[in-house]
Amino acid sequence: MMKIKFRNILRVSFLIILCLILVVLFHRYEGYERRALLFELTREWIIFYLVLVELSLFLMRKLKSFYGLFKRIVFVLISGIPLIILILFMINDIYKLSMDAFVLGYHSKEVMIIDRYSQYKTSDKVKITVDGEIYTYSLYPGYIDAKKGKHYQANLFKMSKIMISVKERNND
Repeated sequence: MMKIKFRNILRVSFLIILCLILVVLFHRYEGYERRALLFELTREWIIFYLVLVELSLFLMRKLKSFYGLFKRIVFVLISGIPLIILILFMINDIYKLSMDAFVLGYHSKEVMIIDRYSQYKTSDKVKITVDGEIYTYSLYPGYIDAKKGKHYQANLFKMSKIMISVKERNND
């Protein structure tokens, strides 16, 4: 009888969860909102898998090669504690994205872009005012190209700080 290894069970379970996430997002959102959430959640989930499963398994195999209690303790302190901190930050990001994607959804608001910073090829950081308060969001390519100093109707994912501009508003 063939024995299934624990790491293979983890790999398959991560793949199944990723597929469920993708199916739900495809049915719940359309257009740019779907694309932004698909990109963010898939990226976070794959990185989380690589860090939690693959890197942890690699470190466990390396730990077996250290002889002596002191060397093992130093190895765990140097590699284990940063790994745990990284995993906690990633869980927080996945939680925020999941709450926006599956529970809260987006909110359509009128925003004014105060400042725009180029960050990545896929998104920029923007400072916006919403109802008189200033926030910083990631601006994903949307239905229109948002410019500094103008008013827009935008879809905001509040917890994950993602903004998708829908249409420009007149300042009249």
